[in-house]
Amino acid sequence: MYLFQLTGMVKSKNLQYICELFHETTGIPVFYTDIDWNILFDFAGSYAYNPLFDSPSELFVRLFDQTDKIIDYPVLKTTQFLENFFLIRIINEQIHTGNIVAGPSLTQSIDEFSVYSLFTANGSINHKQKKALVEYYRGLPVVGYKKLVSAGMLLYYLVYNKKLDSAAVIEKNAPLLDIDIWNKTSSTMSEIRQYQLFHHTPMYEKRLAQCIREGNREKLLAHLRKSHDGEPGMLSKNPLRNQKNLFICSVTIAARAAIEGGLDSELAFTLSDSYIQHVEELNEIGQIASLYLKMLTDFTCRVHRLKSMNYSNTIIKCRDYITNHIYENITLSQLSKVLSVSSNYLSEKFKKEVGMTISEFIQKEKVEEAKRLLSSTNNSILDICVSLNFTDQSYFTKIFKKVTGITPNQYRKTTL
Repeated sequence: MYLFQLTGMVKSKNLQYICELFHETTGIPVFYTDIDWNILFDFAGSYAYNPLFDSPSELFVRLFDQTDKIIDYPVLKTTQFLENFFLIRIINEQIHTGNIVAGPSLTQSIDEFSVYSLFTANGSINHKQKKALVEYYRGLPVVGYKKLVSAGMLLYYLVYNKKLDSAAVIEKNAPLLDIDIWNKTSSTMSEIRQYQLFHHTPMYEKRLAQCIREGNREKLLAHLRKSHDGEPGMLSKNPLRNQKNLFICSVTIAARAAIEGGLDSELAFTLSDSYIQHVEELNEIGQIASLYLKMLTDFTCRVHRLKSMNYSNTIIKCRDYITNHIYENITLSQLSKVLSVSSNYLSEKFKKEVGMTISEFIQKEKVEEAKRLLSSTNNSILDICVSLNFTDQSYFTKIFKKVTGITPNQYRKTTL
């Protein structure tokens, strides 16, 4: 149930008090608007108006007008000029009655040269505008993204008396991140097989890596929610570039921790490459924060799934070798030689732990690779058959149908 009924003078006085108190506590400008974005009151300080725009209302429309009228979390947005804002809709009995907009703020301070570079990249500005912009940016509060999320949650709690989860807020602010990292990874993995930091206490990083290495998602999320000593490093003067660089550092740590947890190294490094390529396409700090959470949980869950299978090190290495050499003609004697065990021992151990023979597993993995090639390339079925070392196309079709229930041609049609 909402804390305020938001009618008459009670609404105005309570919301004004909340907004004023929030601004005085955080230094973040706060605006209250009607549903058409007309500003009814604000606590904005001296430098809350970008000198290149006529009014904040125009910016609010551009940032938030497509946002659902009824939302149950703070919506965070970053402008092309790296200003951060968040929106809280005021809802009374399922009716949208107004908006609280907090901002602008910066994730990190920006020097004079960076201000000029930022605006020159987005259009020409004259000398008078440059001076005004430098003063504007110097006056903006600097609030790290995690603290900004917490500030949004605090203001939301003051209005609605409802607790939010920080991880959920970050995740909800990234609808564009419903990406299929695995499909991108699979495509790169096919080519690979075919052609063969932070300024904080080291303990934070060690515990993060430990969570991934153990495959413990709950422990990971609990660790991420905790505050930690120190701040992330500044690897670039551009805030967006800085967050991308920090993400790259983090994905490197995550990939190596996952390998130590048993994940195949080629898969871990290819996943890492895919995440790095994707983060380079993002243009908002909030999206990077969401991808960061997705990336860490992805590596952690993959390790968890692997550990839940309870395979011995010998069988893990055997499976990994088969997966990474799937385009070759793999034999039992070859595997036993690589693993330095007898053929009989390996054959019996594999069947006991995996539940199928090595030959059946190789066939299954080759079919899985064929499925990826059929759906992601224009290679002919004959070419795929030959590349995966099947004796002939007829045999390939027979094995493919045995594993999937349909022919390669039928499968390709289902993916069109």
